Amino acid sequence: MNERSKGRPHINLSAEDPRLSVRVVNQRGLQRLQDEASALHLASWSSNNALAHQVSDGSVAFLCPVFRNGAPVDEPESYRCYIWFVQRPEASHRSGDHGAVSLIDVTAESFESLREVTDPVRLTAIIRYLLDSHPPTELD
Repeated sequence: MNERSKGRPHINLSAEDPRLSVRVVNQRGLQRLQDEASALHLASWSSNNALAHQVSDGSVAFLCPVFRNGAPVDEPESYRCYIWFVQRPEASHRSGDHGAVSLIDVTAESFESLREVTDPVRLTAIIRYLLDSHPPTELD
């Protein structure tokens, strides 16, 4: 078995995993992540133009890893992350700014370079912002 055929296993990140954190990135940083994902064939927007069309100017995005991607050991370690961002009104089916949630792959090195949100007050504000960005669903 050669080194390339050895794979890094896919690992779900538990709530106790130290890699599980919330990171914040601005639009320029998203474009950098998009360029990197494109070059490495990771999951992301189809292009920087698609990103610019969907993500509202001047907004920030929040990332939180769901799992570590499985891959050959000679490829960079990466995470599949939830990404929350403010969608441009023209890219949305609703009026006004609101949040959208999707998934994006980010290399571990790039993820760790992003600013981590650790302050409990800021984390609470992010949670509230996330909840406020979605319309309530009627309970049956």
